[in-house]
Amino acid sequence: MELNIIEGQIKRPLKVVIYGSEGIGKTTVAAHSIEPLFIDTEGGTAHLNVRRIPRPDSWNELLAIIYEIAASPGLCRTLVCIPAITPAGTPRTASACLRSWI
Repeated sequence: MELNIIEGQIKRPLKVVIYGSEGIGKTTVAAHSIEPLFIDTEGGTAHLNVRRIPRPDSWNELLAIIYEIAASPGLCRTLVCIPAITPAGTPRTASACLRSWI
């Protein structure tokens, strides 16, 4: 049997979760990623000079935004979802962002 060995980088989105207590700089770290676009469900980007989409009004709106971004590859290189317990920010928010960003 001959092995199919592939060399080099395989381009695919990197999925990262930054977890920590409030105020330690998670959003600031994410702001330094490559061409970030924030879906800011809690208003945590107000002090940063970044591109953002304001808090969605519902879970379905959040999913629609994520799917629209995923369908528009040139829109950003890093999608940052900021989950919170708000109308749009259920505990599933981070999981949905990671699964949908293909």
